[in-house]
Amino acid sequence: MKQKRFLGLYCLGVIALALLGFSPGMALGQPFYELKLSSGTVAIGSSANITLSMTALNTAGVQGFVAAADWNVAVVKGTNLQAASGAGEALNGADVIVPRIEPGYFVLGVVMDNDGVGGELIPAGTDLKLATLTIEAAAGATAGQSTALSFRDTTYNTVSGGPLLDNIVVVGGLSIGKVERLTLTNGSATVIKVTGRYTIQSTAGARGAASVTVPVILSGSPPLQGYVVAIAHNPAEVTLTAVTNGSSAAAAEFVSADIFPTGGTLGVVMDYNPPFDNQVAANGEIAKYTYSAVSPPQSNCPTTVGPDVVSNLSFVDNVLGSPPLENVTVIDGLSENPELVNGSVTFRAPDCIIIIPGEQEFACGGPLVKVQAPGACGAPFVLDANGNFIPDEEGRPAPVRGSPGEKIAVGFYYRSPSTGIVDENSPNFNPDDPALNTDKDDVQGLSMAICYSQGLSCLETFSIAGTITEAVGAEFVTVHCNNTTRELIIGILVDALPPFDGQTLPPTANLLRVISVDFQIDAGADCKQSFPIQFCDGAKGRGQVPIKNLISVMNFPISPKLCNCEVKVNAEAQFVRGDCNFAESFTMPTMAVDISDAAAVISFLFLTGTWKFHPKCLDACDANDDARIDLADAVAILRYLFKFAPPLPAPGPTALGPDPTGDKLDCKGGSICN
Repeated sequence: MKQKRFLGLYCLGVIALALLGFSPGMALGQPFYELKLSSGTVAIGSSANITLSMTALNTAGVQGFVAAADWNVAVVKGTNLQAASGAGEALNGADVIVPRIEPGYFVLGVVMDNDGVGGELIPAGTDLKLATLTIEAAAGATAGQSTALSFRDTTYNTVSGGPLLDNIVVVGGLSIGKVERLTLTNGSATVIKVTGRYTIQSTAGARGAASVTVPVILSGSPPLQGYVVAIAHNPAEVTLTAVTNGSSAAAAEFVSADIFPTGGTLGVVMDYNPPFDNQVAANGEIAKYTYSAVSPPQSNCPTTVGPDVVSNLSFVDNVLGSPPLENVTVIDGLSENPELVNGSVTFRAPDCIIIIPGEQEFACGGPLVKVQAPGACGAPFVLDANGNFIPDEEGRPAPVRGSPGEKIAVGFYYRSPSTGIVDENSPNFNPDDPALNTDKDDVQGLSMAICYSQGLSCLETFSIAGTITEAVGAEFVTVHCNNTTRELIIGILVDALPPFDGQTLPPTANLLRVISVDFQIDAGADCKQSFPIQFCDGAKGRGQVPIKNLISVMNFPISPKLCNCEVKVNAEAQFVRGDCNFAESFTMPTMAVDISDAAAVISFLFLTGTWKFHPKCLDACDANDDARIDLADAVAILRYLFKFAPPLPAPGPTALGPDPTGDKLDCKGGSICN
């Protein structure tokens, strides 16, 4: 399945367009292209959205574009740029979307079809929505101020230090800018003053919770010197138990709350006591109303979860209090009436919890690949015409391959399908367990006990990068090995540190990788030799306590099914020259080299952080075979692909093979037995 890739336009858009010789100015039968920014207003203390759109008439489709615009940062500031790439939008299916948003400008670069698969295009049409720009009124801006939202050429880039970009659309491989009659229609933003809005934020409590706190949110308002909130409820459904000021008014010096049978009021003065240093309430949570249900919802466990109880909450003016109070804000010493948006409070029935052991599983090995019997441990692998594995996110781990003396990473996976409801009458049921207020089938943690064959050494280094363990922010991860007994222990507990807010691993019907552990193959290992790695209860690693293979679900241990793996020893390294990202050397060598490999070279050379590419095979990135990796290799790949240059040196670029010249560059991960 093709995935959207977010790469710096510095690597993929500008360099590709420049090196391929894309030139402006071709006659296109008088088509019309327009990039347009809408105009709008933004309230002081609030935000607003501006639309970037395109009109493309008399064209078979736009292949990509660059849009860059700025504004007066003393009037408004940019806070977000969101490409409109959902279903039905103009950018649906785009391969590359690169947004940059700064307080005073934005840049958006898009390439619809980057890999030659799918042929995505922006269709012909009028006012096609491309993106939403979110702006805020700048600090110090006053009502009535306005600023143009102006397209700018050769002023901004998508990454610091990158080339300065023009506003263009790309049609038929040609860049069309202002010189080629691209119309750029500027927009504008005007700052306005509003009286604000009160919103009762509809809130559902945790299942079985006895009370629910409902926030009242202020939005679209200048800072408040004070305010009054009055909310009514149905006394036959809920009881109001507490009213307090919210976090946005935490500095208030006078707070008066009153609770009545049918509602409650809150009066707040922010700066009430000397030395009168002008505290104010900002947009955000200004009040909290806490309710209990008159008739709490019940569940009929183990078969059904009872219906929730929902009660409407409404702002009322001149109804509650003596004298009756009105919902007002105080701005610059004057009372204003805010817009009022009502909400509700929901009490959820207690959950039924049933844990069904036997469906959970541990597995190990390489990347997930297709098997003939989906989900089955030990099922035969499905291979392509060249005998290579086929990647499949719903598949099983492939054997791990490595050369004698090579360091290899072995992935460890878990599977724990959603378990359904839990029987309150079961012997394991505990009504005082706080886990009953969380999702009933999430995984709190796991322990793995592994034995590995002689011929492998565990290095005790590991990585959770790109795993579900990293995604959920697991707070305890430990790995230790004993190369004398050849035992490995892995322990993961997701929520291990205060404030103990209930993070978990999600239930999953497919295998998810939790960690990769590094091993080293003995230097004297024979080609095609296999070293098994097996889950084995009772292993200790370097510790003193025998460890079981188990998954913790709702505070109870579950013994999973165990699917073992093996490491296969490979001989001489083989690769396809130019396949720097090493994506298809073994699966489709005849078409392994593509434009993404040029991007990978640039990323390896110039980018940092999460964007930096780490090649598995340095030899493959050396596209011109000069024993070094530099910008010339990216040029060589692009010239081979698009400028009719001679083929890249052997091995490749359409066949797998060893390096015939030999140099200091290695190809870890490229070994395969003949």
